Amino acid sequence: MSQSGTTLCIDPISGVEVYYAPIRASRSNAFHQGGIEYPPDAFCPFCPGNEHETPPETWRWPVETGKSWQQRMVPNRFPAVAVGSSTPAGGYHEVLIESARHNDDWLTIPVEDLSRVFKVTADRLLCWKNDAAIKSFQVFKNVGRLAGASLAHPHLQVMALNHLPAQLAVEAKSERQWMAEQGQSYAAHLMEQMEKSQTLVHRADMFVSLCPPVSRFPYEVWLLPRNETPYLQLQQLEWIELAHHMKHVLQRMQSVLGLFAHNIVWRLPPQSTSIGWRLEIIPRLTTWAGLELGSGMHVNPVLPEYAAGSLRG
Repeated sequence: MSQSGTTLCIDPISGVEVYYAPIRASRSNAFHQGGIEYPPDAFCPFCPGNEHETPPETWRWPVETGKSWQQRMVPNRFPAVAVGSSTPAGGYHEVLIESARHNDDWLTIPVEDLSRVFKVTADRLLCWKNDAAIKSFQVFKNVGRLAGASLAHPHLQVMALNHLPAQLAVEAKSERQWMAEQGQSYAAHLMEQMEKSQTLVHRADMFVSLCPPVSRFPYEVWLLPRNETPYLQLQQLEWIELAHHMKHVLQRMQSVLGLFAHNIVWRLPPQSTSIGWRLEIIPRLTTWAGLELGSGMHVNPVLPEYAAGSLRG
């Protein structure tokens, strides 16, 4: 599938503006090369034997004391928010160490371990959900220095904020308006149109992945629940299929892009709404420069239908 033309697209929910400029893909420095790099880490606080280097754990697997752990969750030693939901700019910030093995990633850990990663994030958010001061949740995974990772050991971060970010408030309002006018969620609309628009990446029984029509980044992929079950209400079979689906998509992306720095972001609804959720896989192949910083717009050299066609194989 070829790319051509330059177009401006605007996401109807987020208001994000994207210039698709395929000609820029032909530049010699269009994409970052070199795979996944991390800052030097001669010492790793997340490896077994260094548990004293982290705050006391809030969860571990296996749960039995006296057994070697495979996964554990601890408060972030350097939290981005003031600890406690009643303090200004406050909330909770924890780290899920996904494996005891330093060099693991989501393609090498077993499916059951990855499904547990998803489930424990939901369990932890449920612990904070009844706190009336909490307004929003953030869950994210940074892979590689270009994606903001400071440690190579596989981990993700889970946050609860006593603040609703303005962008999330805008999206919640736009989603409600879309549903009132269209009679369906925007996610349902994307799934309904993905065959026609050629943005489908992978379809399974419970989940679907696609390249959003307004993709901020080259080869950006969204993973969505087909029946729109809330994230905090998923059951064991869904956690397992979610893990299988994620592994499949990451494998396809790696086969096309090679090793690539990326972020995985949980887009979860604000506490005050029941809009849907999704997982976003964001390759960090390009860098924001003057135009992006000056305008807030994104410049993407890869059309979403081209990206999806490449990822489908």
